[in-house]
Amino acid sequence: MSEILYISHGEIKTGGYFHESQMCSNLGQTTEVRFEKNYRGIWQWIRLFIQAFAVNNHAPIIVTVARLAWPVALKNAFQKKKIILVLHNFDPNDGKPKLYGFLLRKYLRFISNNPHKYALVVVSEYWKEYFRNNFGNAMNIWVYPNLFASEKYYFFRDISKKEPKLIHLGMYSEKADLKAYRNLIFELKKKGYSCYFSSSSNQEILDVPISYFPTHEAFVKQMARSRCTVILNKVNEGWPRLVHESFLCGTQVISTGGGGLDDLLNFSNGYKITQWEEVLELLERQDFKPIHYVNLEQFDTRNKAGYLAPITQWIQA
Repeated sequence: MSEILYISHGEIKTGGYFHESQMCSNLGQTTEVRFEKNYRGIWQWIRLFIQAFAVNNHAPIIVTVARLAWPVALKNAFQKKKIILVLHNFDPNDGKPKLYGFLLRKYLRFISNNPHKYALVVVSEYWKEYFRNNFGNAMNIWVYPNLFASEKYYFFRDISKKEPKLIHLGMYSEKADLKAYRNLIFELKKKGYSCYFSSSSNQEILDVPISYFPTHEAFVKQMARSRCTVILNKVNEGWPRLVHESFLCGTQVISTGGGGLDDLLNFSNGYKITQWEEVLELLERQDFKPIHYVNLEQFDTRNKAGYLAPITQWIQA
């Protein structure tokens, strides 16, 4: 087994963190360095750069995320360490500073010219094709998807009774199209529906309903009871864990899609829409179309070896 140094940042441990840490632990013995803060503004970015550059570790393999890619590469420029960047998505319209996109594009072109030392891991075939088409075939790029122990979710699917007037609106975040959600919530309330956003932190937003779930089990149990999950995004997603979990626990998904989320909707037989008003039309139907659980089995944790194999081969080469 290889020794892995995993470097990340963020005040909250998101789905991206769980994906990255799971992959690292499956690749080898992992030392984790995490800067637990939200870094906003140019001076905070410089501080984060310096902190990442200062990290010392003898591990031969480094796994990192987009904002830390350049300091990690510069720190190890004259060493034989191999560096893996994990990217969940890349959307120029997601509100990040233009400098972020500029530096990331430069980094991706740089690693495509240095395949012996640098590699990219993405979460879906959509993004693999996107980066291949935009940054060249020479790049080492592999798909390591979000993997789940499906049986745990099937338990909640089988024991939960659907509440036909309960609508899950996904996780509350800046990626959500809140204008569309507010319009939808207004119309749903007139029809007698109850709606909620999920949150893992105890926050209160005055004009949208947010439910705080202290445990993952409580979150899944409530989602399994919901009639459907509605995802209205402003950005192209990677492979949203919440949507995958919704399908696994038997709750159909209606979404505007985008990015790897389109792949997930296609695999699972979900609903792809273009306007929020279509949600209202779909709710008028007696039954939703069936979820294709068999297609989701390829993303069970039991199949991790197949996804890890090409990454391990490159590490050991």
